[in-house]
Amino acid sequence: MSLQFLNQKSSVFAGADPFEVSNFVNQHVGSHGLQLSGRVHEGASLNHRKAGCIDLCRLSYGAQARVVSEGLPDIYHVQFILRGHCQYELHRDSLSLSAGHVLLINPDEPIDLTYSADCEKFIVRVPSSLFNEACIEHRWFKPNESIKFNQTPYKFEEIDSLLYLLNLLCQEAESGTSTPQMLQHYNRVVAGKLITLL
Repeated sequence: MSLQFLNQKSSVFAGADPFEVSNFVNQHVGSHGLQLSGRVHEGASLNHRKAGCIDLCRLSYGAQARVVSEGLPDIYHVQFILRGHCQYELHRDSLSLSAGHVLLINPDEPIDLTYSADCEKFIVRVPSSLFNEACIEHRWFKPNESIKFNQTPYKFEEIDSLLYLLNLLCQEAESGTSTPQMLQHYNRVVAGKLITLL
């Protein structure tokens, strides 16, 4: 499947300073600290769209970068590696994932990520309320605490239906003709798909 997550025409930043991109991410995607290794180039890029209550973000820092966060309360991050590779330090686990892999990061989990200089990611930011609503709608059992996904990386070919759905959501978010009700419907379908698939 061809991945068209957010077109270049939707760029918020292109050829930007990595810290400028980081500041935007802190405001709209998730609080974190950024450290860069080696020479800093103005080669970072960021495409961002709000689609209902889901945030869609395609980004690259353009340099080897380390991103550290104490955890994002009430927010899940689904991270798709489009180019390069990323090293994840999650609790006691260390995962080195290359392009074509996806990992879901749960809320409140401290994360330590190291991007390769050529790494580009597509991140889907999902509020926990959306998963709670999906459980109620489908009458699925929900534990008293927040829903926890296994830290299992998947390959793109294992989740074709999710990629197709997210491509459609990106197209709707960029079309300018979508209504809030339409995007809310997509949000519910994405939440249900994530729970059943991952």
